[in-house]
Amino acid sequence: MTSQDNTRYVTVEMFNYGVAAINQRLDKIDQTMTEMRYEIRYNARDIDHLQTSVYWGFALLGIIIALVQLFKREKNEQPKQEITRSDVQSMIDAAISKALGVKNQ
Repeated sequence: MTSQDNTRYVTVEMFNYGVAAINQRLDKIDQTMTEMRYEIRYNARDIDHLQTSVYWGFALLGIIIALVQLFKREKNEQPKQEITRSDVQSMIDAAISKALGVKNQ
């Protein structure tokens, strides 16, 4: 029987090349992870900005609605008539005349 030796030998250069290739891949992964962290931070800030804008929008909308209702209410209210001293005197005279049964001439 003949023995065939199919064993492979790894040289130092081959090992170093493999380690270098693995290091390159890890560097690319690390760079990608760093970019993803920046993107996540940017998106979080953008979401915070959007949330603040929506809150300010709701607040502004509430203020506008309140002002419109206030102006509508003021527009619909009738101005109150001022009662003068002569008006009060004529009302008193009319009540006394009615109570005494005297007709106004």
